[in-house]
Amino acid sequence: MPVRRITFEGVSRERLAPLPDHLPQAEGAPLDEDAIRRSLRQLFATGLYDSIQADATSLDDGVAITFRGVARAFIGTVTVDGAKGGTINAQLQRASRLNAGTRYTEDKLNRALAEMRRTLDDNGFRESTINHTLTPHTEEQLVDIAFHVVSGPQARIGAVEVEGESGMSLEEFRRKARLRSGATVDHDTPNRALDGVLHHYQKQDRLEADVKLESETYLAAQHRQNFRFSANQGPTVRVMVEGAKIEPARMRRVIPIFQEGAVDDDLLNEGNRRLRNYFQRLGYFDVKVDHQAPNAGSEQVSILYRVLLGPRRRVQSVSVAGNHYFDSATLKELLSVHEASTLNPHGDYSQALVSADVAALQNVYRDNGFSSVKIVPETSTPETVAADSSLSGSLSTASPASSARARSAPLAVVYRITEGTQQRVGTLAIEGTQLNENLRLFALLNTVPGQLLSPGNLAGDRDALLTDLFQRGFEHPEVDVSQKAESDDPATIDVIFHITEGEQVFVRKVYLTGLHYTRPETIAKAITIHAGDPLNQSALIDTQRNLYDFALFNEVDTAVENPEGGDTYKTVLIQAVEARRWAFTYGFGFEAQTGQPQYNCAGIVISGAKCNPQGKTGVSPRILADLTRNGLFGREQSASIQGTYGLLEQKIDLLYQVPHFAGNHDFALAWSGGYANSLDVTTYVASKLETGARLTQHFSAPKALFSKANTFIYEFDFRRVKVQATTLQVSPGEIEQLATAVRVGGPAFTWIRDTRDSPMDAHRGTYTSFQEFLSAREFGAQAQFNRLDVSNSSYYAFDKGRYVLARNTRYGQERAFGNASSELIPLPERLYAGGPTSLRGFSINAAGPRDPETGYPIGGAGALINSTELRLPPPNLPWVGDSVSLVLFHDMGNVFDRASDAWDSFLHFHQPGRATCENPKIPMNPDSPPPGPVTSIGWQGECSFSYFSHAIGAGLRYHTPAGPIRLDFSYNLNTPIYPVIYNYSNPNALPTVGEANHFNFFFSLGHTF
Repeated sequence: MPVRRITFEGVSRERLAPLPDHLPQAEGAPLDEDAIRRSLRQLFATGLYDSIQADATSLDDGVAITFRGVARAFIGTVTVDGAKGGTINAQLQRASRLNAGTRYTEDKLNRALAEMRRTLDDNGFRESTINHTLTPHTEEQLVDIAFHVVSGPQARIGAVEVEGESGMSLEEFRRKARLRSGATVDHDTPNRALDGVLHHYQKQDRLEADVKLESETYLAAQHRQNFRFSANQGPTVRVMVEGAKIEPARMRRVIPIFQEGAVDDDLLNEGNRRLRNYFQRLGYFDVKVDHQAPNAGSEQVSILYRVLLGPRRRVQSVSVAGNHYFDSATLKELLSVHEASTLNPHGDYSQALVSADVAALQNVYRDNGFSSVKIVPETSTPETVAADSSLSGSLSTASPASSARARSAPLAVVYRITEGTQQRVGTLAIEGTQLNENLRLFALLNTVPGQLLSPGNLAGDRDALLTDLFQRGFEHPEVDVSQKAESDDPATIDVIFHITEGEQVFVRKVYLTGLHYTRPETIAKAITIHAGDPLNQSALIDTQRNLYDFALFNEVDTAVENPEGGDTYKTVLIQAVEARRWAFTYGFGFEAQTGQPQYNCAGIVISGAKCNPQGKTGVSPRILADLTRNGLFGREQSASIQGTYGLLEQKIDLLYQVPHFAGNHDFALAWSGGYANSLDVTTYVASKLETGARLTQHFSAPKALFSKANTFIYEFDFRRVKVQATTLQVSPGEIEQLATAVRVGGPAFTWIRDTRDSPMDAHRGTYTSFQEFLSAREFGAQAQFNRLDVSNSSYYAFDKGRYVLARNTRYGQERAFGNASSELIPLPERLYAGGPTSLRGFSINAAGPRDPETGYPIGGAGALINSTELRLPPPNLPWVGDSVSLVLFHDMGNVFDRASDAWDSFLHFHQPGRATCENPKIPMNPDSPPPGPVTSIGWQGECSFSYFSHAIGAGLRYHTPAGPIRLDFSYNLNTPIYPVIYNYSNPNALPTVGEANHFNFFFSLGHTF
């Protein structure tokens, strides 16, 4: 009897495709009971059914078969809301272990509810309730689960009981455990209590102390949670080192029982090895260390480490012998054992370093075909090669003093190399795939016939093949590598990659959820996996990363529905959680330095404080706030209002941003406008009303014209700058002109090339910026000038990255043009230097030309500055560990009234014409210009500042995740002097000669460059 029709109920034929066309029981074939059974097994193996059966219906010309089943449900989105506390909802979601795409069952839901209630209990919510709502999506066989939590009252700490020999009173136990009566209970409360008490015992060297939480009891009527602990302080552990001196703090860091808070044989033996390595690094290369078994008592356990130092020597030479393929210089670059030098008088040597060197040499030889290479390290004198526990009896009786007095020859270390036969690749084959696929796979391999046999290359090739198979949707591929020497040439090795592909899986559908405000077309290009594609895990990760790049989502999760099922086509789930559309952020900071700008000298002097062109030593607090509306119009756009308020700057900005302009990830568009009132220089207070547009271009495409290190920025800026006349500390005759509001506007171009390994703390690479700005009447400007500012930084690490030599050079120039009225460059638009991120020999923006009558800085039209830093490795210090490091620096350069003076002044160490500065010609009328040239930055007088100032100094860096906190101290070797003819703080004062400060300090965040 033939089967005329096959239908499916419970799961649609389309969902099962392409399986229905390949079942053992096919349409048109005779009805076969065995084929029906095998078809049922195949359908059930897809994982899409909870149960399935086959029904037959007679027809006139045959039979109709219906595979009728109960569709299996899978978990869709899981949400939790309503719980008190900032992180409780997230904790509950993790505790539920309801993973998207996996099978949904009532038992799994009940287990999730039990775990969530346990999590709430741990957080002190003992009277909580959890309600859940199931939302099925029948077509996709998904069930969304929404949990709503009513937390109820949070438990508070009640009574605390302590059993055992705790060695402290109950109140002291509470204090050390941080169990304050009435404080709220959370999931960290028990562990925090145990850690606090154990830490107290460890500080007393009670390393065998034992503290346990025995029980927790909740009193519902009082909403209190009582705790019962058992605590036994145990004996104190006294560790002594005999035969050598070691600081107690250093000993606690070296011997691991102090870090682990326990005493056992493994930790004691590890202490032997660490002490030996420590003393070997100090030059005692033949040191021997043993420990005496702990002498246990009821009150104290004594542990004695015995050290036989031997002579203190130095590594005279480090060499390699027996090498033919590599030259000695290349191999020595790999070594961690180093010869003694001026900065390292004993050299670097320990058994751990020797072992690391042997491994490094073996790896480089094996990767170049020498599979049987042998490395044997030799030293000029016998050293400790036996285990620490098998030291001879003479160790306990030898006199450390007599050993220390013994003289020995300096240590010579030789790594003797037996290279063996160098092997090459013979034939290369791939088995287990179709022939046309082999040609494509060969292109992925680094190994080629005739090449040196490299285990590293073979491992990399295996990984490359596995990655390719995963990207093509093969779920469980395997790649094995076999090697066989050719019979006529043992040095030639034939290599075969054996591939087992497994089952290939494709994407049935991409199911995206979580979009409430975001338009689907906004993120369409970010989804790199589509229906019909092979199920590529790399594409899933790329999609997740691309969606996070939009900054529209707080969370993006990807999953595969029915991951364990045997269906060939699977649904990919992308679950997004949109970020808040409104975001408000704020912050507080401050900076401290010498030479902080100040103005209104007349008022300052009346108050009793001093006022001078050098500014003052002070602290400037700053408050920042930002209100942003994300996802404008459902697109990847944002609008922000940003504000800054501080003593030196008050600023408000409006900002509109499109991070990926026209959907292109290489272009970003921004428009900004705002008002700022700033005291950047002690000479004046300036206000700025500005607007501008910026287009940023990156180069991330594979065949882009420039590399990814390059960034181009195209801008158009227009602003109105004005200096407050009442704050100007310049010649009286210039105030009216310099205080006039001026329009500045035109195009700008910036090129940035960044090859640094880490922008926050670079150890190698370079950073270059080129900035060009043109202000001209054609763009509505009144001031006409061209500004060029070029900066280059480079970073060089040596001694395996421990030391970093950093350098920055900046050159800037401005050239005015047009008629006489437009050739004067406005004060806020000039070039300045000095301060924490520039020339540290001067206070903020105080380098270069000064007003010829008041002595206040007025900026310049040229700048040439070079800074060099030696960043030293951080020592291991108490309390702060290795978070603090030292920097030595030298800054040189200056700001000039003409750009051409910058290069001419490079070799000038002393300020030219100091006698002229000390004895200026005093004009009869303060409103008339003093003797001297008039340039694009106004009156210059006869006192010249065209020379290179040099400053040396040192700085501290406290390293944080946000960048180093910086404290710099500098000393200016050749400060300038300047005449003070007119003193705004005291108009009746006689002319004097001022001098810039030799000493300056700066406190700020981030590296100088």
